[in-house]
Amino acid sequence: MLDQSFVQAALVAKLQTITDFQVVLELEYQGTDIPYPSARVRISQTPPRGEQGSCHESHSNLTMLVAIFSEKDSSLEAMQLGTQVVNLLFGKHLIGSNFRTLSIDMRGTNGPYQAKPREWRHDLYFTAHGYQTL
Repeated sequence: MLDQSFVQAALVAKLQTITDFQVVLELEYQGTDIPYPSARVRISQTPPRGEQGSCHESHSNLTMLVAIFSEKDSSLEAMQLGTQVVNLLFGKHLIGSNFRTLSIDMRGTNGPYQAKPREWRHDLYFTAHGYQTL
């Protein structure tokens, strides 16, 4: 299976090209005083495609969550940043240290919604098939 840390690093690097984000971090980051607007990412993968064969060890189905956080009075900023993320990822590829994905597909959104007082959150879900490139 793919090393999720490489996939996450490639996704973070790609999202950092959106200059409106103050910071892009992993979703589970436990630091405090994170500036807004920000993006947080989570990568998960399912077992490699197929039951047998040479591709079994080197391919994975990836699920990517990009959570956008904003503290504006309105959810407009979170929606606009969500559009930028979709334009950046949908139909594109991730390429990183020893892996590559096929075309990224969007699986849905949740939000924007008020996560806590003065904080908007917009979740975007993507999938892709990834494989090792040795």
